[in-house]
Amino acid sequence: MLYAKRPRAIAGLVDFFFKLAGSCSTMFFPMAGVGQHAMVVDTFEARSEGSYPRDRCSSDRLQANCSSHHACHGTRSLYLKRVEILHNGDSSEGDIQKLGPYRIESLVPPDQEGQFTAYRVRIEPRQVTSESFHKVAEEIYFVVSGSGVAVLDDKEFELMAGDFLRLPPGTRHRFETHDQELILLDVHSPGSRPDRDVFFTGETPDGFSASQ
Repeated sequence: MLYAKRPRAIAGLVDFFFKLAGSCSTMFFPMAGVGQHAMVVDTFEARSEGSYPRDRCSSDRLQANCSSHHACHGTRSLYLKRVEILHNGDSSEGDIQKLGPYRIESLVPPDQEGQFTAYRVRIEPRQVTSESFHKVAEEIYFVVSGSGVAVLDDKEFELMAGDFLRLPPGTRHRFETHDQELILLDVHSPGSRPDRDVFFTGETPDGFSASQ
């Protein structure tokens, strides 16, 4: 009997998130099934009755997992996006962009972007990066190797291998490196790219062109 109540409970949880989201235009939340996510565009009402539109599922495997307790109506839409397991080694053959003192390697291709983006970031020695911020994304950094200084909202944090930083949306940040290259794992949620949700307090460096 406990399992029979799960669909109604999940639908209630979905309703809660939609009310919480308010006027948010895009929202992500996990769904049942490995590698399966639901992306919500705008907001809509979820009902505990009715059938999920099978033609919105992206594969036979996902069609088999389409649940009968999620439905949408009106002009809003709910759809499933398939994301794959990814494994990226440390090499110079990835999708690397040279942006000023940065070398940024995208670890999640755009067509596989789900709830976050991730990058391997290398900053050359004796550099000071431009100050930037994200209006929407929360950002985390993990120092893989090297040392330097992170300047977050004008406060300095000495960095060494193993250090972790969490930056709430709107945090102004820049980096200063010492005599060695600084390598960072950089994750944004929701995703951010050089042309999306990256803004600068000064002049925008070449290669960045955020317009939203």
